[in-house]
Amino acid sequence: INKVIQDEYQMSTRDFYKQIWWKDMLEIAKHRNLIYSGFIIIDYNNAVRKEDMKEVSQITLEDLDIEGRELFLHGGEIGIHGYNHNPLVFDGDIDFAALSYHPWRSKEDMAAGMNQLLMYVKKMFGKKIKLYVYVPPSNILKEEGKATLVKNYPDLNVIASVFYGDSDRGAYASEIGRDKTIPKLFNFPRFSSGFYYEKDEMWSLFNAIAIYGYWTHFVHPDDVISNDRSMNKSWSELKQEFDKLIGEVEANHPYLEPIITSELTQRYINIEDLKIQSEKRENKIYIGMENYREPFYMTIRIRNNSIKNISSGTFKEIYDTEDSKVYLLHVENPDLIITLGEKNEQK
Repeated sequence: INKVIQDEYQMSTRDFYKQIWWKDMLEIAKHRNLIYSGFIIIDYNNAVRKEDMKEVSQITLEDLDIEGRELFLHGGEIGIHGYNHNPLVFDGDIDFAALSYHPWRSKEDMAAGMNQLLMYVKKMFGKKIKLYVYVPPSNILKEEGKATLVKNYPDLNVIASVFYGDSDRGAYASEIGRDKTIPKLFNFPRFSSGFYYEKDEMWSLFNAIAIYGYWTHFVHPDDVISNDRSMNKSWSELKQEFDKLIGEVEANHPYLEPIITSELTQRYINIEDLKIQSEKRENKIYIGMENYREPFYMTIRIRNNSIKNISSGTFKEIYDTEDSKVYLLHVENPDLIITLGEKNEQK
């Protein structure tokens, strides 16, 4: 029983998440055209030694099974958050007392927890399931833990931590792209989190979309019952603010499309070593590309003019100022000619 849930809904916490919260999240996804990636924790225990890992309760597995299958039905994917919520770090790596976490004894114990998660996931969702993405608990991760992850999860290729963070306190804050120490991994950090709406946060969020062309947002189910993360607001209030947040992104970036993390990775790989050269002659821009593989999207700013047509693919104006226009191009050929309109045709 949780007081926040009890006061608003007069039901148990478990019933609230099954009957209210998850259904509301699916309704928002349908209304706002979202796809969720769900990151699984098998049990909230402090077992950081192999011999302390006990069998997980049947009621926990039932809930995970149902929620996971509903996630799949709505086009989502399952990733890894952890066997438990203890970050993959050892004694001395972080201030465990301040964060109320427990250090892992060894890589072997970490591996045992990872194997427990994999065993339960395959038991619930079948042996063919692939786990591509890892979100570190509390965004804390060190190199030894990362190497152990790769060794025990062969399909893993993405770490989704945070873009902003204090590495001195153990935060795994990363740039976007291929990992420097383990090249098979890619870093796709999240730019924002939470259910509440804050105007200042929208500025950072829009900057990230403008620079990197994608947006990831992370929420914890228990944000609703956390005093600091809920901003002392009810779920009814938070639900409205979350919808407002998504709606504002949608209104300013209507061309964004819903995508799961593993597909985002493939799109990035498609363009990670792409080289683009361009030359403007009269009213045409000639573009040539090296390492072109498959069609991709890019944005282009045209100053004091507009695009009349392109030799292949499609284009769409997505932003307009007094002296320039920004276009979204779907590039379908490594050689592209952009024809500009005459200046006197401009409005």
